[in-house]
Amino acid sequence: MATTTDERMANDSVSIDADCSGVESLSLKWGSLKAWDLKSESSLAALRKYFDSGKVSASAIAQRDNDNQKTALLELIDAVNCETVYLSWEGKDVSKEEAKEYVRNYGNK
Repeated sequence: MATTTDERMANDSVSIDADCSGVESLSLKWGSLKAWDLKSESSLAALRKYFDSGKVSASAIAQRDNDNQKTALLELIDAVNCETVYLSWEGKDVSKEEAKEYVRNYGNK
């Protein structure tokens, strides 16, 4: 039986307690999406766009975002109702602008 994007999103959703007072949260790792706790329509729409833009691995380390997925991830960072994004590997919260730079530049060093 095939799994739909909505089912994957429901099954894969992980809550990260970023500095957002429980509103929404987003976590990145290895330059890609790791975890999320989303509630708003705009955030969920951006997440759907990410999933619909290409193959998604269950493992962040194995994920190879294509250009459309990177664009969708940048939109998701903007849409999330939180001032910071958690960088899981680094173990720190960063501003949305820093998170977008992280996604744009990951692997370019």
